[in-house]
Amino acid sequence: MSADGDSVVQPIPGLLLTRMDEDAGVLLDPSRKLYFALNGTGLFLWECLVAEGSVRVDALVASLVGEFDTDRERAAADVRVWVSALREQGLVVVGPGA
Repeated sequence: MSADGDSVVQPIPGLLLTRMDEDAGVLLDPSRKLYFALNGTGLFLWECLVAEGSVRVDALVASLVGEFDTDRERAAADVRVWVSALREQGLVVVGPGA
């Protein structure tokens, strides 16, 4: 399933976040001993995601546009890439929107 605007993204349980500073962090999946680096944008999106527990892709895009100086088209492309990378690593589940 592709991460379109209506898709819902949910983190898998048990992930730990270590914030290196305001512009970087590392996700750890202790069960698989997997680390995933996050830049400032990825860290911001991750914190939006875990604050809600699950969130629509469109809501992540809106949050990104509201926080950073970017247009909606660029933000949507960045969020899709970010969600796809996390899904490929098994760190999030992406499902159809309700």
